[in-house]
Amino acid sequence: MSMTSNKHKFRFKNVLDTPYCMELLEWRNQKFIRENMVDKSIIDSENHLKYIERLRASSTQKVFIAFYDDNPVAVMTFKFMDNIIESGSYVIHEEDMGSGFGVVTGYARFEYIFDRMPEGKMQTIILAHNQKNISLQKNFGCMFEGTTRLKKSDGIEEDAYIYTMTRDKWEINRPRIQRVVSRLIPIENIGRILDV
Repeated sequence: MSMTSNKHKFRFKNVLDTPYCMELLEWRNQKFIRENMVDKSIIDSENHLKYIERLRASSTQKVFIAFYDDNPVAVMTFKFMDNIIESGSYVIHEEDMGSGFGVVTGYARFEYIFDRMPEGKMQTIILAHNQKNISLQKNFGCMFEGTTRLKKSDGIEEDAYIYTMTRDKWEINRPRIQRVVSRLIPIENIGRILDV
């Protein structure tokens, strides 16, 4: 799937307000997604249902699906802490890697984060081998904040890099990112992520 027309639109919905709660399990369990997660194990439906119930009860965690027209193309996660919103995302279909969906959802994530927490900062933690995501964060102007060592579910330890963004830094970078995004899709065709 590619973005080639000004008619296409991006919109975002809380996964709990969609019929995709169980598809989320299938998407998350794909090998190309699991290999970039700390928990690389296959998640069973019982644990997934518990996760969905925790999401329903939580005021500190949200999961949104990005739709390109009516097609789900990416998943975005947000965890709200004291003065930090930890975020992450992944493209749902392996064939959409490199399509530009990551750039568009990254832009939408920053807009959402700084709408929600103007004085806070975004944080993302990326396994060291995930060079595509690291490169994306750098291109957005995220600041390298440090390295941590994580033990993955397969018992192997790996370095992970912490990248952050403040609202002040986002305001500086936003015009440049908007120019990049607008080469893929008009900015006005990208809906806002809303808590409704």
